[in-house]
Amino acid sequence: MLFEHILLKAGNGRFKVESAEEALSKQGNPMLVLKIRLYDPTQEEAVITEYMTKALFYKARNLLRAGGMNIAHGDKKAEWGVLDFEGKQGRCEIGIDEPTGNYPAKNIIKAYLERDPHEAQQPAPLTAGRPAPPLEDLSAFE
Repeated sequence: MLFEHILLKAGNGRFKVESAEEALSKQGNPMLVLKIRLYDPTQEEAVITEYMTKALFYKARNLLRAGGMNIAHGDKKAEWGVLDFEGKQGRCEIGIDEPTGNYPAKNIIKAYLERDPHEAQQPAPLTAGRPAPPLEDLSAFE
């Protein structure tokens, strides 16, 4: 089989933004298209695509905060570009979107979790392929 659909279990894990690009939504609005690699506590991994329009400003802000960028909670005026997202990594809550029509269930990011104040400024790099590096102690945020 050329394509294997991997569905991670819901729960806390880690993410790394593999790529980011600017695009237009079907309605013609500007958006960011992010390819994100997810890692669950068992070291399984999957790649998802996040489409972030202006309506999802809060989610983009939370991703950057989880990735270590210093952004105030109430900041609603910031503008970020592709380079601000590429390579960002941190903790997240992995969820599952139920199947619809011809589409199978898929992983989603329910929330980007704030960086643990005890965590190093930059977590150990996450790399594609096996073996994935060990996650920090996930029991602290389960």
